[in-house]
Amino acid sequence: MKKLIALVLLCTATAAPPLAAESLSIDTKFGSIVLSDNEREVLREHYRAHPTATTSGKALNKGMQKRLDKGKALPPGWQKKIARGERVPDDVWRYHEPLPGSVVRRLPPQPEGVVTVRIDNKILRVIAATHVILDVFDLI
Repeated sequence: MKKLIALVLLCTATAAPPLAAESLSIDTKFGSIVLSDNEREVLREHYRAHPTATTSGKALNKGMQKRLDKGKALPPGWQKKIARGERVPDDVWRYHEPLPGSVVRRLPPQPEGVVTVRIDNKILRVIAATHVILDVFDLI
């Protein structure tokens, strides 16, 4: 619990304008909470090779599924809610997909209390207990 509180405090203390990924470095004794350029490339490679890869098996409603089948993104209202330092709303979180095991094995271990997931065409690293976004980037 103390480690999770330390991560939350660190995140709020480091709230700054977005920078290029290579210039970001937030390391703690628990590990890095910002996705490195290498991690981003591993994730992009996987999802380029598997564009419809899904691991959650959660069904979207018919309207949302039609949008995705036509190659359209989920509504922009969702994307506006997903920003570093914000909490992922429950109505958006329910569509998260854990990263496939084949990808997780290629990434360094995640910090304790932190999880990396996919929502739509975004990869998010969040605090597992609160769903506060530590880092986010577009797959496209």
